Amino acid sequence: MKILYVANIRLPTEKAHGIQIMKMCEAFVKAGVEIELVVPNRRTPITEDPFSYYGVERTFVITRLPTFDTVSWGRAGFWLQTLSFIIHAAHVARRSSAEVVYSRDPALFFFGRMPFDKTLVWEIHTKPTPHVAEKIRKSRVRIVTISGGLRAVLRKAGIPGERITVAHDAVDADLFAHVPDKQTVRRELSLPEDKKLVAYIGKYKTMGESKGVEEIISAVGAVHARHTDTELLLVGLNQDEFFEVEKLTKAVGLDGAAHLVGHVEHRHVARYMRAADVLVMNYPDTEHYARFMSPLKLFEYMASGTPIVTSDLPSIREVLDDTTAYFFKAGDAADFRRVLERALADPAVASERARAALEKVKELTWQKRAETILKSLA
Repeated sequence: MKILYVANIRLPTEKAHGIQIMKMCEAFVKAGVEIELVVPNRRTPITEDPFSYYGVERTFVITRLPTFDTVSWGRAGFWLQTLSFIIHAAHVARRSSAEVVYSRDPALFFFGRMPFDKTLVWEIHTKPTPHVAEKIRKSRVRIVTISGGLRAVLRKAGIPGERITVAHDAVDADLFAHVPDKQTVRRELSLPEDKKLVAYIGKYKTMGESKGVEEIISAVGAVHARHTDTELLLVGLNQDEFFEVEKLTKAVGLDGAAHLVGHVEHRHVARYMRAADVLVMNYPDTEHYARFMSPLKLFEYMASGTPIVTSDLPSIREVLDDTTAYFFKAGDAADFRRVLERALADPAVASERARAALEKVKELTWQKRAETILKSLA
């Protein structure tokens, strides 16, 4: 089988979807499929080759198509770039010998005039509008969702269950294979060896919107006020965010007890996860986060073997439970602090939950995800 994977993204990109797409292409190849990844020839500040940047084997072809690089112009520029890419990508798809066209962009299928002799697969990461859901129902497009919550929405819209496959996001099984123990990593990264480090790995904001990191800073500040050996580690800040984050950490009493790190290439991020005593996720209780998401961070946290403290949402409960993580009520600052203190106070119990999460994530790899999707297409 040959799959044409069409992705309208900058490549490489510092965003998580670049990791997911490259890792899935690698996994499909390992499962015996020929892959051609088609992307636009957009400018990117990352000059490194995509295969080395993401630590992916050079086992598939990347084809770059001409496009108007106008996303920075705003909404009109976004649509101009999208339409120019779809026109070229649809032309490539119609001429390709691939049996399957796979994409995360519905516009390709609904406006690209795809040929009828190919299997079309749309991987959905957000709730579709009723209009798009109706188009899916009337089409022949197969669906891969990243959560059971998204599947439920599609089933309610009348899309047959046999056309929908749930495949949560996943992790590279080898991501932590060569990462040394916590104390060694801390020495190498110049992090304190005698402190309890609470870490968040990821962006401070997305599209200018909060990701709950302010609440993480406040929670760690409250714990630090009671237990001064607890410190904060934030990894993944943009350069223009440092000043604001430093002000926040000082305001909550973490001056000198906060370790702020800028963007780290994905192949190095595992070292910071291994360095932590606790890894935190603080997603808000909104419809998308609560029902539909499947964050890469979750699976990488699990694979790190480090205890996890997370907001309690149905989407997270699809993967984790009380034997594999600590949960606090989303939006409840006092509960966040209490649960964080509990995880830090009993390392033996915390380590047991971390080991259980590590064992579970062995079945949640990119390779197994690719095999699940291919089985659904057979």
